[in-house]
Amino acid sequence: MRKVEIMSNSISPISISGYSLKDLKPEIQDYYLKKMSSFINKLPQDDKLFIEGLSNRLLKWKTVSETELVGKSPEEIRFIRRKQTGNPENNEEKEIIVDLTRKALAIIAEADAIIGGKAIAYIWHTRRDNKVVGKPDGENPYPTKEHGNHWDREGKMFLLRSWATEKGYLKDNKDVIFSDKLTDGSPGMAKGCRCYAEYLFAIELFPTVYKNCITIKGLDYIK
Repeated sequence: MRKVEIMSNSISPISISGYSLKDLKPEIQDYYLKKMSSFINKLPQDDKLFIEGLSNRLLKWKTVSETELVGKSPEEIRFIRRKQTGNPENNEEKEIIVDLTRKALAIIAEADAIIGGKAIAYIWHTRRDNKVVGKPDGENPYPTKEHGNHWDREGKMFLLRSWATEKGYLKDNKDVIFSDKLTDGSPGMAKGCRCYAEYLFAIELFPTVYKNCITIKGLDYIK
């Protein structure tokens, strides 16, 4: 019997205030910066100062200390906060920052699980409330290509391209597909998505209903 270390990881994105970019391993930093840059680049680029501030906030994790603001005029303070952290000035900008902050933690969790922990799959979890896209009687009953039916994904397992698939231990099927086949991305990546992933690091941890993705070679491996 193969010895299994019971590991799983989930993260509920709320704030990045407890993180420092330098705390992340270099390979996780690279993963995060590449993915977050792509999200920022997709935003309207009209307000250059706001975009610069977002980049400083989410790519360099800059902050504004009170000492930087001493003796400054209200307009100077506005400019500094806008330039350093993308300080929002309307509801749309607030929503952008909240969404990107959620994405930041989702990306870090994903990188930590895949690169650091060698995750092989994950279980999709929603907030199970009326805001979840796809809930028939909820606020957003109609999914789109940019934001799929996340209500239906609750509790479902998705495979990751990993050592287990490279060795031929796992294979996708009608019940279990690869995460990278989702047009709107993994949990937390679609616009406004509040979902999160419960990562799985061992084949033995797969829910019974999804064990049909384990190949004969995989079954021999876990004996």
